[in-house]
Amino acid sequence: MDAIGIYSLKLYDRKPDDMPLDRLADYLRKFALILGKDNQPVFSSVNESSVLLCAKIPGNKQSHVEQRLLDAQRGDTQSGVSKHLVHLEAMMLEDNISKAEFLNPQQHVLVSLQAAKEPVYHSVSQTGEVDGEITRVMGADDTMQRGCFPRPAGQGPVLT
Repeated sequence: MDAIGIYSLKLYDRKPDDMPLDRLADYLRKFALILGKDNQPVFSSVNESSVLLCAKIPGNKQSHVEQRLLDAQRGDTQSGVSKHLVHLEAMMLEDNISKAEFLNPQQHVLVSLQAAKEPVYHSVSQTGEVDGEITRVMGADDTMQRGCFPRPAGQGPVLT
């Protein structure tokens, strides 16, 4: 049998002793779902300095776990893991956790999540005058282009 690998989920901005136990269990459950039941994750430990949840994965399943995490980060919906990552991000936002990382046994970051804050919208407006004739308004995306050509002298601007 191959060596056991320890995979970790590190949650920043919190310590285990300042999280309700049921919420810590929710994170542990989500971690297990992301690792995959078929990959046989087994609880390993929780680190005191931050919320660092650790799970043991058999050696023959480690490549499956790493591929699963990479597929999820790319947004692959076939495995169903990406929905768990989205749910994990929502949990982090509720708990004011700014960042989470999935680490492999060598402590390399496989996936890094940033809890998305609510976007701030600013309105932009512009006014002006047209000295000429608008002949077209067009655009293939969110931008618009205007064609403005001067009219002969003595004729006022015409907008179409």
